Amino acid sequence: MTITMFTPIELPPTYYISLHMNVPISPLYPWGMPYTRSTTEQTKALDFLTNNYHTIQTLQAANYTITPDTTKNNIRFQQTPSTNDPSARRAVSLDCEMVTDTTGRTQLCQVSMVDVLTGELLLDQPVLPSEPVSDWRTKWSGMTAELMAQHVAAGRTVNGYEGARARVWEYIDQKTILVGQSLNFDLDVLGIVHERVVDTYLLMRGQRRGRSCRLRDVVRDCCGVEIQKGEELEGGHDCAEDCYAAREVALWAVEHLGRDEGGGSTRSFCVESFM
Repeated sequence: MTITMFTPIELPPTYYISLHMNVPISPLYPWGMPYTRSTTEQTKALDFLTNNYHTIQTLQAANYTITPDTTKNNIRFQQTPSTNDPSARRAVSLDCEMVTDTTGRTQLCQVSMVDVLTGELLLDQPVLPSEPVSDWRTKWSGMTAELMAQHVAAGRTVNGYEGARARVWEYIDQKTILVGQSLNFDLDVLGIVHERVVDTYLLMRGQRRGRSCRLRDVVRDCCGVEIQKGEELEGGHDCAEDCYAAREVALWAVEHLGRDEGGGSTRSFCVESFM
């Protein structure tokens, strides 16, 4: 997929800078910026995602939590509301960054969301962990105690997974298709049960045939872009960047995987035939 397929939206340069100011801006951002796909292209992308979101059985086999009111790691899971709100986005890329608390549990510290069809950055939200932090996992999360303190002082944070979950639900409902890399981990720290998921790891596993399915490797091989440069510099991932990367992998799949030869639902095409 090339950027010639899109019409860029002019926005101030500061729009593209993540809240993780200690993370270098990677080459992803010039093409990870918002693009408005044509109505035809949006329909094509949405049709592919609709035909390829995973079955409940596949999600369960991939360790997704599929039962509401489950409690794991002191997190009470709830199903995404069925709002039928016409403003709910139809397909959203989601990514979270995480830290470890003093009890050894994983805590949410950042959540980002991108509209898959338009490329709009919907959310880049710092989250104040619910418990004291013992390990900020800065190499991966990009978060430090000092940076979190700055976010708190500036009033940019929400409190814990419940506050973050409420922000996420401002943009989606049960009909929204969530896109992301190994989303079971992200949904677990948010306490969200969601049935319409396109996991880019599962999507690409059968295509890679033994090669690495890490997001940075897939987006490099498929889209020719290097991401997560902050990890090499101990500065961590950029949460919004990972959202854009997962989005581009999904759009690459739209162009290169397409429908099955029989023209029917391809949800079995994504994952089940490769398990």
